[in-house]
Amino acid sequence: MKRLLIAFVILSLLLTAPALASTAQQRALDMFDACAFSAEYPDDPDNVQSKLVRWDTPIAVYVSGSPTDADWNTLISFLTDLSRNVPNLPALSITFDESSANLTINFVPLKQMAGVFPTYVDGNWGMFHYTYSKYLITHAEIVVATDVTSQKDRNHLILEEVVGALGLPNDHGLNKKSILYEDWTTVQQLCEEDWIMLNMLYDSRVKPGMNISQAHSALGVSGNDSN
Repeated sequence: MKRLLIAFVILSLLLTAPALASTAQQRALDMFDACAFSAEYPDDPDNVQSKLVRWDTPIAVYVSGSPTDADWNTLISFLTDLSRNVPNLPALSITFDESSANLTINFVPLKQMAGVFPTYVDGNWGMFHYTYSKYLITHAEIVVATDVTSQKDRNHLILEEVVGALGLPNDHGLNKKSILYEDWTTVQQLCEEDWIMLNMLYDSRVKPGMNISQAHSALGVSGNDSN
């Protein structure tokens, strides 16, 4: 009887695994549609787009301001995870030469954020901004508040703003475990659907400048193409 029960459990897992994977893929696709083809702050002229944008050159990260040792650890660990989990993402590195950087992360007190970040929106503890040409991101700037945040807050903000600066500029209300969930959370890692989203964004079949319908077709998936 025990052997039969074990066999039944294994068979059940085998039968449900594809369905679970499919569910995660569909959730990720819905999140991808919400995040990759519109901006959280449409008043920012550089970040308004209905077409996919992303990097295609190596990303050199420069850190300025007053990061804590834990901020550094979070950033370095996350860049390592990105390199490992998103194979088509351009090479990521830390640089200590500001002139060679194309992604800068500023750790400053809240009252200084507007001074170093021209598109800063009042009330935000973290923001990003990128510029792009022909749907290819050429430079990005991130700012994180140091004085009103706990370390847990900053860990979250580092992940959230870097993900946004990679080409997912909007948030969504679909999954509370996601780093891009629209309401404030302090989740400390990307969920499965976040990683799927990033791999959709940097899938070699998807090209910068594609709209939602074209991206769906390239990925061989179906979704809501009305956006």
